Amino acid sequence: MGLAIAAAREVGIRVLLLEVEAHNERAYSLYRKMGFADTKRRLLRQVIAED
Repeated sequence: MGLAIAAAREVGIRVLLLEVEAHNERAYSLYRKMGFADTKRRLLRQVIAED
């Protein structure tokens, strides 16, 4: 993750978004420790066509 953040900075990316499954507390905790903030948003999707 550190390499991805560094590469993003190098090319001028200012914001990173990260999706974590609701049940994955270990990942959530890790990303919070790395400086990611919880946006309190919900991700919604609708599948309109199957492969």
